Amino acid sequence: MPLLKRTSEQDHYSVAGSIRDDNDHKKRSKNVGAAGSKNVQRRVRRSVAKDSHILRKIKAFSDRLLVIPGVSSSVAPHPPLHHAFNEPSLDTHTQAPRPAPAYDNNIPLWSLTGDKVKLVAATGALLTAERPPIAFTFNLTPEAIDAAKRHPAGFLDSLKRAFDVELKKAFGTPFPYLFAIDISEQGRLHIHGAFLPPVSSIRTDRKIRAAMVAAWGRWEEPGAHKQILFKPLYSDGWIDYLFDRGKQRRVAKTIRGRTYTINQSLRREAEWTYGEVRRIMRAGAISRSG
Repeated sequence: MPLLKRTSEQDHYSVAGSIRDDNDHKKRSKNVGAAGSKNVQRRVRRSVAKDSHILRKIKAFSDRLLVIPGVSSSVAPHPPLHHAFNEPSLDTHTQAPRPAPAYDNNIPLWSLTGDKVKLVAATGALLTAERPPIAFTFNLTPEAIDAAKRHPAGFLDSLKRAFDVELKKAFGTPFPYLFAIDISEQGRLHIHGAFLPPVSSIRTDRKIRAAMVAAWGRWEEPGAHKQILFKPLYSDGWIDYLFDRGKQRRVAKTIRGRTYTINQSLRREAEWTYGEVRRIMRAGAISRSG
């Protein structure tokens, strides 16, 4: 039986229903609020260190599901969850294993988590979907970067809006996706992300690639065949890469705003996934205390 099993009360979090919500311009724009908004200011205080602590607790709990009395008999471990919350449990100074945290459900509500937890939960939602998710990298053209920096909606929001327009043309409705802006050592901005294609097929992949090029620009120079890279999404390791050495702070200074977006259809799935993890951890804490 899957670890994250839905109930009838959670049907409103289904992809089909939430994709319709993503067509609402006002709802969509909330995910990529303008720099200096209250949401962005609050997120600054939600440090990566706190997020990493939350992820370590979830990882430790998922690793021990089979040996927790009262949980293993009713909840089977689900391999994608292990990968989705694959945060190393090592002390960064001694490289020694950290003590296992208490199973007290002491992880915050979704609204109080930071960027890293939200991206991990969204990746977990993709990994537990019925179809194989795809990870992608897109190299932006200099023209696209300049246009996004000048756009009144902000760098990230301008890229998201352009992509949504092209997806609507190609598919009618956007599918679940997320992406983040990354920066190379040389200062070149590019995109890393993942999505759940509406259908797993070569034709669908080609349509998505075409939508990305139409939204974000096409290279017209040697090496254009390397502009877009698609590969199967296996884990959330790409998120550790994004947050390595304060890279996202550097991106935020460069583009003057938010560095990632999770569209409405995937955000609903991510919130539900995180909520289910909290519920299962509570069940584990109760069974241990009993």
